[in-house]
Amino acid sequence: MKESAKNVVRAERFSTRRMESLSDGVFGFAMTLLVLNIVVPTITSIRTDGQLWQALQSQQRGFISFVIAFFILAAMWSLHVRQFELLDKVDRRFLFINNVRLLLAILVAFSTSIAANYEQLVLARMILPINFLLLAIISTIQWRYAVKSKPPLLSSVSEQEVRMHNLRSIWFLVFSIITVVGAYFIGEISFAVFLLMPIVIRLTARGRTNQKDSI
Repeated sequence: MKESAKNVVRAERFSTRRMESLSDGVFGFAMTLLVLNIVVPTITSIRTDGQLWQALQSQQRGFISFVIAFFILAAMWSLHVRQFELLDKVDRRFLFINNVRLLLAILVAFSTSIAANYEQLVLARMILPINFLLLAIISTIQWRYAVKSKPPLLSSVSEQEVRMHNLRSIWFLVFSIITVVGAYFIGEISFAVFLLMPIVIRLTARGRTNQKDSI
C-alpha cells in the first residue's frame, strides 16, 4: 500500500508553464524591491546644488548595493530560465525546491538593505553574499534533482547541453563561495569576481571539449 502511494506521488507530473510564470514574477518583484533601499532626498531640505550633491553622495552605498544585487539577481534569473527551457514536466519535490529558491530570491532585497545601512559591520557585509550563496546552492540542488529524477523531468536534450548547465551551476556555486570569503575582508567589492565567470565557463567548456576530442 505504501509502495503504491509512493509510485502515485512519483508519477505526478505538472506542466512548467505556471511555475515559469510565478518564477518570472517573483524574480521581477525581487529586482523591483531593491530600489526601495535608495531614499530620495527630501526636496524641502535641499536649496542648493551643493546640498543636493551631498544628499546624493549619502545614497552612494545604497545605490552600489542596488546595482550589484540587481545584476546578480538578473544572472540567477537567466540561469533559472535556461534550466527551465530544458524541462518537460515538474513534480511535487521540484515544486518545493523551486519555492525555496524563490524565497531566497525575495530575501535579497532585505539582505541588500542590511548591507547598505550597516556597512561598517562585518556581519552586515556578509549577509548579501551568504544570501546569494544559499541561492546558488538551492539552484544547484534543483538542477541536479531534475537531471537525476526518474522518470526524467528533462525533455529530450543532448548530453552536451546537460554538461554545460552542470558547468554553469558549479561555477556559480564556486564564485558565490569566493564572494562570501572575500566579503569578510573587502565587502561588496568581492562581487566583482563574478565578472570573470563567463570567461572561466567558456575556457572550462573549451578545455573539456579539447580533452574529449583528444581521447
